[in-house]
Amino acid sequence: MNSGEGSILYGNTKSKESMIREDDIIERSLYESVFPGIVCRVWKDGKLLYERVAGYREFETRDKMTLDTIFDLASLTKPLATAVLVMRAIDEHAVSLEQKLDNFFPEAPDTLKQLTIRSLLIHTAGLAQPELNRYFPDPLKIDRKKAREIVLSMQPELPSGSEVLYSCTGYILLGFLLERVSGAALGQLFKEYMASPLGLTHATFVPPEDLRLQTAATEFCSWRKRRIRGEVHDESAYCLGGEAGNAGLFGTVDDVAKIASIFLNGGYFEEKKILSEESVFLMTHCQTEGMNRRRAVGFAMHDGETLDGEAWPDDSFGHTGFTGTSLFIDPSRRLQAITLTNRVYFGRAETADKMSAFRKAFHTQIMEDFGHRA
Repeated sequence: MNSGEGSILYGNTKSKESMIREDDIIERSLYESVFPGIVCRVWKDGKLLYERVAGYREFETRDKMTLDTIFDLASLTKPLATAVLVMRAIDEHAVSLEQKLDNFFPEAPDTLKQLTIRSLLIHTAGLAQPELNRYFPDPLKIDRKKAREIVLSMQPELPSGSEVLYSCTGYILLGFLLERVSGAALGQLFKEYMASPLGLTHATFVPPEDLRLQTAATEFCSWRKRRIRGEVHDESAYCLGGEAGNAGLFGTVDDVAKIASIFLNGGYFEEKKILSEESVFLMTHCQTEGMNRRRAVGFAMHDGETLDGEAWPDDSFGHTGFTGTSLFIDPSRRLQAITLTNRVYFGRAETADKMSAFRKAFHTQIMEDFGHRA
């Protein structure tokens, strides 16, 4: 599959020949059906250096990918929405890192109530994945109240603090916590505290119908029995109405870039303070040293298993999304790479290994071509 699209190189930071290497990796991945389409950008110190738009947001109809395509950001929701909103609540003294869940969910089992907000934010609570769709064989008969009760009845599989166990359940609970503390829905909180002050044009939970065709289509869902477009791909988030702490945020590459900028600018977006310096530190520095994985609040820190590639330094941080999205930031070089695809379009299992290989190769090439400090 040849996209027929071109890339754009900004500035004089690398040669035409080296730029082709990124393009070649993308073209090979399009040809091998790793994903039908891609929008990616590379910034350094706030300057846009490389941009590529290629392929299709819906393959069968040949609906071409555009720069303003809206993507299901999947687990990028965790750091870019949920974690930021929790840290804002901490900055405003509405909650604290060491507070236990019994302060918010007295109806939960004792083992769940003893977990702290910190443990949920850094994935050390020992919680497994929720897989809420297992409880709703008929996707037309979703009961959000029941889904919420199921999450609040779950118990940790591992002792809290024993190891890092990546879990959507913990971030769903954080979404519940935000709603309980504020009295507002997660999507409304994101709109008020993130989308509006940052001027995010399309970032939202549950995109309106008139934006559906601007979104990148994802997988044909065997449970919902249809191609998913304009609604959340993640089944557990879908069971919660599309507004969940683990997944459900949609946005463009520009939206992601604006949110990402606050982590390189001391919590500020332009002149607007979004987070305190203390909160930015917690989100960009490892909080689990000595454990099996390196995690900050919201983000993964570079380690042997992150998909930014071996060339990225230990102080880099980022996150991936199951649908095929990613954000990686190297703070020492003030370098950020945003790569948005709809890789699950061709099947989650069929593309999983190929997508991991693409991410490592692509980000390694980015660091080679753009990572010089000068």
